[in-house]
Amino acid sequence: MKCLSCGAELDDDSIFCSSCGKKVGEPDTSPEIIPDFREDTSPVADENNIRFDGTGPFEEVKNILPENNDSDDNEMPEAIFADSYDNTVAAIDEALEALNTTIDETQQDIVLPEPETESPEPEAALPEPENKVSESVPAEKEPELTLPEPEPAPVLPEPEPVIPEPESKKEEVPESAPIPPLVKAPKPEPEKHHHAPPVYEEKFEPNTPPPAYNNNYEPNTPPPVYSEPVQPEYIEEVTIPKKKVGAIRLTGAGLLAIFTTLVLISLSLLFCIKIGVTGDILQKRTKKMDINTVLDADYNGRSLSDAIYNEAGFGEATQEKVSKSDFRTYLSKTDLLAYAGGFIKDYADYILIGESSDPSVTSNELADFFINNSDVADDTFDYQVKISDYNKVRSNFEAKGTADNFSIDKWSNKINFELENANFIFSYVTLGIILGLVIVLLIWIIVAVDKRGKHVVSLYGSVFAWSGTVMALVGLAVVAGASIAHVITGEFVFYLCASLLLPFGVFALCIGAGELLIGFIFKRIRTGIRNKEKRNKAVEKALAGTAV
Repeated sequence: MKCLSCGAELDDDSIFCSSCGKKVGEPDTSPEIIPDFREDTSPVADENNIRFDGTGPFEEVKNILPENNDSDDNEMPEAIFADSYDNTVAAIDEALEALNTTIDETQQDIVLPEPETESPEPEAALPEPENKVSESVPAEKEPELTLPEPEPAPVLPEPEPVIPEPESKKEEVPESAPIPPLVKAPKPEPEKHHHAPPVYEEKFEPNTPPPAYNNNYEPNTPPPVYSEPVQPEYIEEVTIPKKKVGAIRLTGAGLLAIFTTLVLISLSLLFCIKIGVTGDILQKRTKKMDINTVLDADYNGRSLSDAIYNEAGFGEATQEKVSKSDFRTYLSKTDLLAYAGGFIKDYADYILIGESSDPSVTSNELADFFINNSDVADDTFDYQVKISDYNKVRSNFEAKGTADNFSIDKWSNKINFELENANFIFSYVTLGIILGLVIVLLIWIIVAVDKRGKHVVSLYGSVFAWSGTVMALVGLAVVAGASIAHVITGEFVFYLCASLLLPFGVFALCIGAGELLIGFIFKRIRTGIRNKEKRNKAVEKALAGTAV
């Protein structure tokens, strides 16, 4: 079989030509030059009067259509662009096929699309051709072309209009499925000598959409894939039993604890003296003492007033005209406590602070007390004391060496220590050095017991407990013991300590209570460690019995 268009040999069952691409059985009726179908602005003749006079269909069509004009004012027929969806190429192809299929030798009617605005494919029927030619057709004739009779082209179905999808319509996002629960993988067997940090990851099934609360979800984005949680790998810890602390170490630590206790007690006592036995405090406490109790207090087997009467030789100086009872009444009316308080303040400041000069009392100062209170003597005694009498009193003090009992030099020689240097002991610098020594000793205790917690807390508890106990006893002795001793014995010394050293005793009680509290805390920690050890041993025994 041959192609009617190009004459190429084809198979019997071929539908299209493999050379020219035409359909088998359809001759090549396409014109060599595609006419320009543009709208003619010149008057158009009546369609019923258009005839062909044998000059050929293409030439007649060419005469009918206006000549090629490149002006921008000419437009294509409206029928070609009548399609509501602007399918220009399809409309041109349909017009060309309609033109080719309507021209034959018998001068069949030419069906042209009628321009309409609503119908996509209007057709205009032309009458049979006559010898007349429309006035619009030029009179010049073209040579006649002989064409083979074309076969009728198959009628193509009208293409369905394609309705574009509105832009506002968006692809619906599928509803998200619920998140599956987390799946915990079984714990792997531990491997030795390998530590891996735990990494936990959520597990989800593949292709699971994201949760519903994800507003940024895109349909084409694949959901995340979560791997199974990675469990930490554990190793079997081998517990190496610790060596026990040797007896030598424990003995050394015990000696250090004793020395630390003594140093801590010394520090506490010095601090209490520094803040509780100042000159101002002693002077105030002396003035608050009861003069009658002071005079009646026992001093070496006799009352203090009688001891002063004998020491001053007041009866001898006045020719025994002033009795002891009158002398006691005289002393109770004088400013004996204020006078004594001034001397006590000077002594305390000299010893503790080192600010004043040597405050030692002389015989003249002792005699001046009686001279300054001569008006009181005149009111109390029936005898008027003369200046010569007061000079005899001064001579008695010098002869008996009464002033030596209050001399700083005598005190220094008796204790073999210069009291003028005592202020360095009670200075804050010395207190800081002693505190640093206590801290160093506590650190040495830790080193001595090889940093074993149970031994450290035990020794620390002992140190603070013993120091606190000593300080509490000292405070109680000053506050309560001296008063009780004075009530029982009536000694002047006990009454003097109870009155003057009361602030010192209170501070000692407070510091002792604090140290006892710290020691109690350490003891409780030690008890907790022992109980824990007992529980661990009981658990080990129970596990050992279960394993057997």
